[in-house]
Amino acid sequence: MGVKEILLDRAKNEGLERGRQEERAKAEDEKRELAFEMARNFKNLGISIGDISKGTGLSPQEIEAL
Repeated sequence: MGVKEILLDRAKNEGLERGRQEERAKAEDEKRELAFEMARNFKNLGISIGDISKGTGLSPQEIEAL
């Protein structure tokens, strides 16, 4: 395997890793948006901020701002 092949393989692996990181970040954003949606619904049902925070992982300040 020559230098060119090694560099191409390294670039390919770096690109794959970057793609994985972007997918993880996207999944985290979607998970957080779902938590906000659930918190909004729970808040509208009159559930306490503390209980919503425990159930969603959002801070009480984030929930109050909804």
